[in-house]
Amino acid sequence: MSQTKHKIFDHLVETEKLFASGRVDFKVIEGQHGGLLSYLPSADFNLIRLGSLDADFINELKEQKVSFTCFSKENIEEFFENFTVSQGFESSYVLEANLYSNLENFNYAPDANIKIEKITDLEGLKKFDHIASIAFKSPEGFPFEIAKTVTNHPDLNFFLAYIDGNLAGCGLLSIIDGVAGLYWDGVLPEYRRQGIGAELVKHRMDYARKKGSKSICAQNMESSKNYYHRIGFKPSGTLSMYSCNVA
Repeated sequence: MSQTKHKIFDHLVETEKLFASGRVDFKVIEGQHGGLLSYLPSADFNLIRLGSLDADFINELKEQKVSFTCFSKENIEEFFENFTVSQGFESSYVLEANLYSNLENFNYAPDANIKIEKITDLEGLKKFDHIASIAFKSPEGFPFEIAKTVTNHPDLNFFLAYIDGNLAGCGLLSIIDGVAGLYWDGVLPEYRRQGIGAELVKHRMDYARKKGSKSICAQNMESSKNYYHRIGFKPSGTLSMYSCNVA
């Protein structure tokens, strides 16, 4: 189960790296560590998976005034919490790794009241940015900035949700080596508890199935994990995420 969990979090890292496509200002981290530095002034948009307790690497980022979110690879997981304390990181949140296998057997019956639309241009991405900024409480403009060169990337698929003609939600689907992943699920507060989040999940599952994916993964916070379990996602463990915010 631990191996499955870490493969699911590998998917997150590989998805992040895709955002560097067409960017010379972003840095993909390869080798011992993995991730993406966008250098935007927000820990949420600089993600690192550490493969060793590398204080020198951390100090370099601090000297560069880069705020970041980090988590551990499997080999250092048991030592990572103590390391984060020594580095002065803040505990941000815990994510549960979930996997849905046998995606080819997934049956989807669309909700007639909710329309899901795939984004194909920057105008659509601006709408995505608006929802994401509110839903995730991130600085407005940052989701657009990080995604503006990958709107039509073959392995990244951005979606908007509408209910009664009103823009209500967003979501991202990535496909890495045939395995799909669900990311950036957000619904505006005034439209929550109307099935929009569920429809976004199911639509992307069906989209991935049609693209040939046999499985799909997600990393969920406590508030949403039970819904994924009801659909048929199987949990494989959790990882804690930590942030380093440089003033």
